[in-house]
Amino acid sequence: MALKYYRKHPVWGYWSNSAFSKWLRTKAGLNNPEALSLKAWDEYKKGCEKKAPFTYWLTNTAFNKLQDAVYFIPNLFYSVGVFYKNWKCNSHVLSGNLPVGEWCDLSHRIPVCLFTSLERFIEDEKGLDTLAWELSDDLKKYYPLQHETALEQKAIYDWWKANKDRDLFVDSGLQAYYDRKLGSGGNIFSLAGDPEWEELSEKHTQMERQYKQEEEDMLIRLIKIRDSLWT
Repeated sequence: MALKYYRKHPVWGYWSNSAFSKWLRTKAGLNNPEALSLKAWDEYKKGCEKKAPFTYWLTNTAFNKLQDAVYFIPNLFYSVGVFYKNWKCNSHVLSGNLPVGEWCDLSHRIPVCLFTSLERFIEDEKGLDTLAWELSDDLKKYYPLQHETALEQKAIYDWWKANKDRDLFVDSGLQAYYDRKLGSGGNIFSLAGDPEWEELSEKHTQMERQYKQEEEDMLIRLIKIRDSLWT
């Protein structure tokens, strides 16, 4: 096991983006844009390095390196905490909140664990507020690809939230039928040939097929956007 060094997001922000840093850049004739496309950021950086190279280096590279040095010890303790949390919680394991003590085939574990991991990622890691921001028109204007993947994340997330607790046996009406016919006991084989049983069984079969197809489609869509699932 190896300890990885992490930099915790500063409570008061990065020094390179502080009011003092922006003031220095303004004094040197540099502007401070809030949002740009990736191409525009590259052009902005080249323009700053040409117009005021020392000020740009000072307020970005130098300030960042100085802040890293000042926060080295706090970040080291933070890294130890991250290591302990991931080790203790076994964070590399995909868990789907499946019933403890019961066996589940891999064919069932795969979709449940993957969709549950997406649910936790959106709600706990990234946060619903961040997802809402990624879906906004402002982000779409500057980062269309991030906006597009956020739409896919939300579509898969919404489908899972709407379907994860579904019981097709209940939805098809078979559960109510069995309760009515066999509630006081009886043999299930006695229901064979009952038109109502055949109709409900066919309905249940069709619902299962539709659900499995939707589940497969969503799994494929999830795999295609897996590279966007990070914070």
